[in-house]
Amino acid sequence: MAVRALKLLTTLLAVVAAASQAEVESEAGWGMVTPDLLFAEGTAAYARGDWPGVVLSMERALRSRAALRALRLRCRTQCAADFPWELDPDWSPSPAQASGAAALRDLSFFGGLLRRAACLRRCLGPPAAHSLSEEMELEFRKRSPYNYLQVAYFKDLETQPHMQEFRLGVRLYSEEQPQEAVPHLEAALQEYFVAYEECRALCEGPY
Repeated sequence: MAVRALKLLTTLLAVVAAASQAEVESEAGWGMVTPDLLFAEGTAAYARGDWPGVVLSMERALRSRAALRALRLRCRTQCAADFPWELDPDWSPSPAQASGAAALRDLSFFGGLLRRAACLRRCLGPPAAHSLSEEMELEFRKRSPYNYLQVAYFKDLETQPHMQEFRLGVRLYSEEQPQEAVPHLEAALQEYFVAYEECRALCEGPY
C-alpha cells in the first residue's frame, strides 16, 4: 500500500511540473488574436468614425470568438478522451488495506484531474489568450458586435480618404493634440491632390 501511495504522489508531482512547463511552452506558440482585443479595436474605430475599421475589427472579433469556441471544444473533448475520470476497476483492496483505500482512490482521482488540467494547458495555451472576462462574454452574448456592424454598414463608405484624414486631424487638433493631428492633416493634403487628379481624369471629355 505504501508503495502504491508513493507512486501516486510521485505522479501528482510530475503532473504539476508538467502543467507549469506546458503553460510556458504553449505561450510561445499561441498565435490567435483574442476577441476582446479585436472588439476593443472595433469600438475605438467606431469612436473615431473609422467605419471600414469598425467592420474589419468586429467581423474579425466574431470569427476569433467562433474559433476560440471551436478550440475549447476540441481541447476539452480530446483531453477528456485521453484522461477519463474512471478509476482502476481491477483494484480491490484487501481488508488490511480498507482503511487507506479511500485515500488512495482520492489520490488517483486528483492525479487524473491534474493530468487533464495539464493537457488543457498544452492545448489551449496561457489563460490570458483564451479567457474572456464576464463583461466581454456578456457583450458577445448580447450580440453587441452586430450592433456596431449595423451602424457601420449604413455609413457612407464612399467618403474620400482625404476627408476622413482631414476630419480626424481636425478632431485631434480641437482636442489639443496637435502633434497627433499633424500626420493626419499632412496625409489629407497628399490624398487631396490624388483625388483632384482622379477627378480631372474622370471629368475630361472624349477630346
